[in-house]
Amino acid sequence: MARIAVGGFHHETNTFAPSFATMEDFIAPDAWPGLCSGDDVFKSTQGINLAVSGFSDASKKIGHELIGLLWCAAPPSGPVKADAFETIMKDMVARIESAKNIDGVFMDLHGAMVSDNYSDGDGEILKRIRHAVGPNVPIVVALDFHANISPEMCQQIDGLVVYRTYPHVDMIQTGERAANILNQIIIDKKKRYVELISAPFLVPLTWQATTSDPAKGIYARLSEFETTGVDVVSLAMGFPPADVFDCGPSAVACGTDKNAVNQSVNAVMKLLLDSESNFAGILHQPDDALRQAIKIFDGNGPVILADTQDNPGGGGDGDTTGLLKAMINAGIENSAIGIFAEPIAVKTATDTGIGNSFEMDFGGRKRFAGDTPLHATFKVLALGSGSFMAEGPFYGGAKIDLGPMALLETGGVKIVVATKKQQAADRAMFRHLGIEPEICSVLSLKSSVHFRADFEKIAADILIVEAPGTNTADPRKLNYKNIRPNVRRFPEN
Repeated sequence: MARIAVGGFHHETNTFAPSFATMEDFIAPDAWPGLCSGDDVFKSTQGINLAVSGFSDASKKIGHELIGLLWCAAPPSGPVKADAFETIMKDMVARIESAKNIDGVFMDLHGAMVSDNYSDGDGEILKRIRHAVGPNVPIVVALDFHANISPEMCQQIDGLVVYRTYPHVDMIQTGERAANILNQIIIDKKKRYVELISAPFLVPLTWQATTSDPAKGIYARLSEFETTGVDVVSLAMGFPPADVFDCGPSAVACGTDKNAVNQSVNAVMKLLLDSESNFAGILHQPDDALRQAIKIFDGNGPVILADTQDNPGGGGDGDTTGLLKAMINAGIENSAIGIFAEPIAVKTATDTGIGNSFEMDFGGRKRFAGDTPLHATFKVLALGSGSFMAEGPFYGGAKIDLGPMALLETGGVKIVVATKKQQAADRAMFRHLGIEPEICSVLSLKSSVHFRADFEKIAADILIVEAPGTNTADPRKLNYKNIRPNVRRFPEN
């Protein structure tokens, strides 16, 4: 039995977004638990679709003793404030140093964190942990599918496992794989080699989904390259709205045989390069998307419009009104949109009461280019606590806390509004306020891909919409200054 320290520090940073991640954002729960430490790391995350949950359960079954450090996550946004980064890391390192006699470390990280003071936040996290435990204690890391993996990160670790699904429905399984790898390293005590290759092009988030090709076919083959001497082979698609040197897809392999590791990582990168021209799709303008939705809808499930550029899961603030205005202008009956983060509207709705109406400037509070508030009269249809259990496979097992919520209606469109921002990736977010997504004609979701885990099976069709927002869907429209030279901003045909 080994003593393993377990921690996590998650943030997906959109360096082009205007908001920041503060200490309060890491403390407060939303779709994931708030900051937890010690034994609460295991109690708070148990059964939730998170890598730390899968790792903990698998390691306990093996018989290891687990020491909880701390685990936290903040919603995607602009950079993490330096004071939050330092506060969390000082606590993390202090807990490692006080634990003593640690045989291994597992870290549940995102891989695309940027802070005020570090462009490679995850690399700095691992550097400090390596310094705390010394050169001989194995460190294994689980990373998000969208990680922008750096050489610094790979230099500090012995094993690295990346989610293989987008929507991320395999986070528990990723943690289980990490547990088995760390256990094997502890048993055989052999040196591990970690090889990284970065791709020469970016893949837009909307076309990274593993529910369809080309990503589906590539990820289905990864296990073929886990040959003798190779512990694990991973492919991260990267997080495009991050102006950092290592932005973009990367292949990583880890194992005891350097030559085999090298061959595996090159084989995976070849798969990606050979598929480059297939990583593309259509972005619809709001009015065009509504016109097409009218033609498509046949009564068998909603036409889903993905409001990808205001996706809180990509750093958006969840309050732009471009698609909402287009829906009102289209005049489609039985349509709905969510989730809006509009605490002022929720408070006003609560004070106004169900069945009554109020007038206000709704949304558009960040005054993002091309977006303005919607001035209208809103009827209050329903109110909710914002506290409920997730039902879909992405947020599975999590108790969601979005703060007080309201269902409003204006111009014939129902609007799901929450106090906190969160991407619309679970049907329970709508059902909490009495909306059954299955019977809507048009359903607009502030999400890019994660909604597919719970909504794709009910959709008549899905259209990706390019309405105003900070989560820019086409990387060619971003003003990169720090990315590697000659990286193609969009897959070439």
